[in-house]
Amino acid sequence: MDASSTNSSGSRRTQQLLLLLGSTAYTFAIARITTRSIAMRKYVPKFFQLNTRIAPFSGKSEAQSALTLSTGLSTGLFAMTITGFCWVMDISSPKEFTEKMKLLLGAKKPNKVIVQDNDPETEEIIKQLQDLVNRK
Repeated sequence: MDASSTNSSGSRRTQQLLLLLGSTAYTFAIARITTRSIAMRKYVPKFFQLNTRIAPFSGKSEAQSALTLSTGLSTGLFAMTITGFCWVMDISSPKEFTEKMKLLLGAKKPNKVIVQDNDPETEEIIKQLQDLVNRK
């Protein structure tokens, strides 16, 4: 390896680490906001107030808040998982990610198709198969 490829590899790894740290910070921030939001909605009665009374709330704003917070949490967790996996497995492209995931999930390595000049009999069989498939 020459010095330029080692430097670019180190730079790429550093960039992947920064992406992981950024997505982790985003996830922790959203989790903190979600925790505060849940704590604020808790009904705490004052002295001599009934604790069975239902606190007033707006269903629309509650649903909107829940959707926003859950989307933020799921996006953050997804980003953290993907960037962490790419950093640990030293993956630098979506194609490489796809190949490594297939290998991890038990798929066999794809066979590379070798293009050759076919003899006339093989071309005839290929033509017949294509006609058969195109009929349906």
